[in-house]
Amino acid sequence: MQQIGRTIALQKLISRLGLKKWEELGFTMVPNQIIKGSGLTNSEMRVYATILMRTFNKGQCRVSHNTIAKDIGLNSKNSRITILNNIKKIVKKGFLESQRATNGSVCVYRPLVFVDKTGVVDRRVNKNSQPL
Repeated sequence: MQQIGRTIALQKLISRLGLKKWEELGFTMVPNQIIKGSGLTNSEMRVYATILMRTFNKGQCRVSHNTIAKDIGLNSKNSRITILNNIKKIVKKGFLESQRATNGSVCVYRPLVFVDKTGVVDRRVNKNSQPL
């Protein structure tokens, strides 16, 4: 019951602040499995955490490589390639699905590892599943 109360309070806060302000001031839960035992490099973890932030309980997000680069503070002209290479590695390691959007300008990303309501890591491969 406490979890439901916290979820409602969080939704009210986001509603009051607006999504843009929440992204600036809020937080993103990254499963310990990603931090401790995933085999992801620091750079890959930053990209994965940024995708989790942009996904924010929707199950997937559409975001450009340039936006991800800007989110994590990369400003070089090679940053788009760096992000693309990191995403390919994360997909290969099984933590993310990537699909080109129909308009071709951005990709749709779907994280495959979440923390469920009880704090247990939940690795999902079902495309219809939603993060909790």
